[in-house]
Amino acid sequence: MEGERTQCGSPIMPAGSIDAPPVEASSKGRSPAPLGPRHRAGSVLGGVFKTLEALACRSTVLARVYEELFYSPTLHREMDMAELAAGSKVLVVGSGRLPMTAVHLARHGHDVTAVDNDAAATSAARRFSQRSAAGLNVRFETGDGVDADADGYDAVWITFSASPKQKVLQRALDTMSEGAKAVFRNPRGVVTRFYEPVDEECLGPSAKRSRHLLGKESVMLAKGACDGPFSVGGSQRRITLACLQCGLQGVIAECPEDPVLNALGLRPGKTVVSISRQPFGGPLLASVDGRKVAIDAQVASSILLV
Repeated sequence: MEGERTQCGSPIMPAGSIDAPPVEASSKGRSPAPLGPRHRAGSVLGGVFKTLEALACRSTVLARVYEELFYSPTLHREMDMAELAAGSKVLVVGSGRLPMTAVHLARHGHDVTAVDNDAAATSAARRFSQRSAAGLNVRFETGDGVDADADGYDAVWITFSASPKQKVLQRALDTMSEGAKAVFRNPRGVVTRFYEPVDEECLGPSAKRSRHLLGKESVMLAKGACDGPFSVGGSQRRITLACLQCGLQGVIAECPEDPVLNALGLRPGKTVVSISRQPFGGPLLASVDGRKVAIDAQVASSILLV
């Protein structure tokens, strides 16, 4: 777990933290709703890691041991999945007070920007970096992952405790460039009883996974399922509807013979405008003859445009 919620010297639980489960607000004359089993157990697990991180926060030696025990194996697998070139620009969301992910990526030669929505955590991360990562190419900023702009980054890393993870992940995929990678840590097995996972149905078959101890897995998604424009006979450049950037248009050159697609106006010669696409292999929204239609991502991959 990332050290984003542990202050050097004393554990804290800011609002919005996954380790600080929400309690239903009490109305006049009524007690707050009790915490559910998931939140109670999650708080206990979070407390254990907070104690370890508080100790590591005080000592450079302990921090390095903590990094090697809990982060190095995970990050090496994640970097293998992402296949980043040296010097890649990486955005880390949920860096926290003990920013092991950001520092480790910077140690491997990447240009890292780390954000956390807690200003105190950002300040603590800077102090830690000055002691333990002097000279590395890593910066710490205060910001919310649901508003982060991932455009221009080669990869986005989303830490285990970043919350709300699914919204943060969707924001990253919405704003990052085609071909960029999103890497996030998901609970699995019994740990899903304590921490909310990203919806499994949203991930799609193209997700790469690496399982770890302590009920975690790393998942990597690449923006866009295609390799970019390609040619199919002749000299005209053709792309699939799935690869058409939002806001651009193309003319359908080839389309599967299907009565449903014909009824939607999707047939050769028709002009189609890409409006938006859902992450995780979800449907695309396009406009044909001024009418908006939702198209399955696999179907969109079989429609060729010029």
